[in-house]
Amino acid sequence: MNFGFRELVCASTGNMGVSLAAVCAKYRFPIILFVPGATPPSKLAAARKYGAIIKYVDGSFSQCEQEASRYASGTGAFLAGDYYLRAEGAKLVAGEIIQQLNGLAPDLVVVPCGVGTNAGAIMKGFEELASEDL
Repeated sequence: MNFGFRELVCASTGNMGVSLAAVCAKYRFPIILFVPGATPPSKLAAARKYGAIIKYVDGSFSQCEQEASRYASGTGAFLAGDYYLRAEGAKLVAGEIIQQLNGLAPDLVVVPCGVGTNAGAIMKGFEELASEDL
């Protein structure tokens, strides 16, 4: 089930890290989060409770992404997060919506978001579905 990986690593400012830590806790899978040093402790409390190891980076989120990627490359950990595969997976939401509406596209989809990755991916999903000859 873990495809040969022994731990998961992710750059986070808190929210994604908590979500991943909860899933990892359920399956007793180790997780390491690289977070900016200025991240408020309250945003990381739940991740810690779920057993995440927190590595503070003196720098921006982009630097955390670089550190997480370097760590994953050096240890063979699975690199999770807001990377190229996330948008591809989130596009499936558009397909689910159309399927549940019996092939019809809605006039509006409301997507709560922080940075907009999900909203952009869902829009891309609708665009790709519209361009296919179904």
